[in-house]
Amino acid sequence: MTSVREFGRSLTQPLGAPAGHLEAYIEVPFLLGERTLYPDGLVRVSRGQRSWTALVEV
Repeated sequence: MTSVREFGRSLTQPLGAPAGHLEAYIEVPFLLGERTLYPDGLVRVSRGQRSWTALVEV
């Protein structure tokens, strides 16, 4: 997704993401109360001051 810009854009555009720099991460830890949760992935699109983020579960 991050290597081929058009591919990443074709996946994120229908979900409402702006065009911009795409970043993808796997198993990012999130704290929820006293629990640590690990979603399968995180996708972030940044353009200027705007940022769009999606959590991915497979």
